[in-house]
Amino acid sequence: MTISAPATAKELLAAIREPWINFRLAAAAIGEEGLGVKIGSGWTFKEMLAHVAAWHGITARRLREMRACGAPVDPPEIADADAFNARAAEAAGARTVEEVLEALDASAQALTVEIELLTDAQVAAADGWAAAVVASNTFEHYDEHRHELMAAVPRTRSALEGRVDAGWRRFRTLVEAADLDRTTSSGWTGKAVVAHAAHWLEHLGPELRLRLNGQRGPAPDIQAENAKSAEEARGMSCAQLIWRLDAAHGELMRVLREVAADAEVPFLAIRAVAGETYDHFREHYQELGEIRR
Repeated sequence: MTISAPATAKELLAAIREPWINFRLAAAAIGEEGLGVKIGSGWTFKEMLAHVAAWHGITARRLREMRACGAPVDPPEIADADAFNARAAEAAGARTVEEVLEALDASAQALTVEIELLTDAQVAAADGWAAAVVASNTFEHYDEHRHELMAAVPRTRSALEGRVDAGWRRFRTLVEAADLDRTTSSGWTGKAVVAHAAHWLEHLGPELRLRLNGQRGPAPDIQAENAKSAEEARGMSCAQLIWRLDAAHGELMRVLREVAADAEVPFLAIRAVAGETYDHFREHYQELGEIRR
């Protein structure tokens, strides 16, 4: 991947954005079980993602310390990169896929915050040290793992449908067993979780049609849409919300099944499907389990 050297914090954030989305959604598309599979390096995907998170974390720290002292920072723990990688992979062994993905997302967010705090002068200082460090631990690093990630992504409609179905069955079972009037640890009721999932499935159906044709709709305002779905939950019964969830899922599957079973699905479409179905369902398993009857 060739990206011209960013000269400002704004350019640096823009350079990271799309490579990060593609990397993160490729990991999402592989699915929870697939992330436990070993890759050519001898690591599992889970361990590889933990190592990416570790480099995000150390990069955020280096930027923070550089802002404080005004000079490039090279922590001793990364002097031996192989040892640093081994420690990150070993630590992942005792963690669940969910925990590793949460840490990966948190590390990316923390790094984004540190980049936002940089002045343009700090980005350019020391021959562009900050920009080079960020590049080597974000989009250049993602590109190193792109081939192994993409090789594990479900590329045909039947393979993608299998991942969606597995996640859907688990999510739907949890919904059925939950007392949806109770409040979860997130502060949402079970009804709000169901309305939220249904809302994004309804959004995904039309968006999938566009993406199957190489197009995409305007980016939604996620916070506004989530607030809208929470408000909708308050005005609907549990039965109505479950019907809506099932209807949205059914419509999505009808759209997906318009693609031939053995046909390759564009990655633009795969990443949307994974992000709004099985990877999204996974985010709410714990909440629904908390309010089991």
